Amino acid sequence: MKKKTANKPREEKLFLGKYKIGRRGVRVDAYYVDEAEAEAYCRDREALAERAIKFFSTYCTMVARHWAGSEDGEAVVGYDAQDHILSLIHLDPLGIQMHLECPEDKDFEEALLYHNMMDRQDYERLREQKTQEDNSRS
Repeated sequence: MKKKTANKPREEKLFLGKYKIGRRGVRVDAYYVDEAEAEAYCRDREALAERAIKFFSTYCTMVARHWAGSEDGEAVVGYDAQDHILSLIHLDPLGIQMHLECPEDKDFEEALLYHNMMDRQDYERLREQKTQEDNSRS
């Protein structure tokens, strides 16, 4: 006869950049963040959102935060005039890492364009299109 043993939960940790996401962390949207890093994580997450909103607003007709609490987590999403998604960045550990690794706005903007499979020419075309749409509404 086999002796029954209690199943102890395993402590699993996944390291993404400088953030430890594990079983005993603080839940921030769809992610668990190590308690000691939660305050900095939230601050960096909000800074990422602000920077993404500012940049997406230069070429997207509408920019909003969506999908909070979903499996993939909240994202900043930029739309064109027909409500098609042009750009997005999830407010997750990898997005935050991009924000932290690109302190200069120009580098951050280039990283966001690359993340959205765009280049500077795409950006300039969309920015011009948004300017024309804005002028036609005035």
